[in-house]
Amino acid sequence: MGWETNKGRIDSLLSVNSEVSQSGSVATLNENLFAKDAEDLLEALEQMVAELNVTSVFDDNWSIFRNLVTSIYQNYNENPFHNWQHGFSVANMAAVFFIRNEALIDSLTKEETLAFFHRCFRS
Repeated sequence: MGWETNKGRIDSLLSVNSEVSQSGSVATLNENLFAKDAEDLLEALEQMVAELNVTSVFDDNWSIFRNLVTSIYQNYNENPFHNWQHGFSVANMAAVFFIRNEALIDSLTKEETLAFFHRCFRS
């Protein structure tokens, strides 16, 4: 496939994504995630987990979730690709898939959904 064909596919994915962002979902492809600081990404991650409705897994105790995410963040190695931003990007894409595919999220327990989401951060 040539560049023009791939560019057309990318453009169509981005235009489809506008439906997601207009619906009020925090999970989006329309933002440059690498331009955001760690605090913004942590906040967006919390919003995605809340939107996926899996907070009961940690008894709606956000300090448990924040401790887990902070530990993941602090243990990432500094390198140009497999870093915190990349992990967030993968988790963001997973959230887009879950939010846009109700059958997918309905087929998993809340624990499985959160585990899948967490696994996005493993390199």
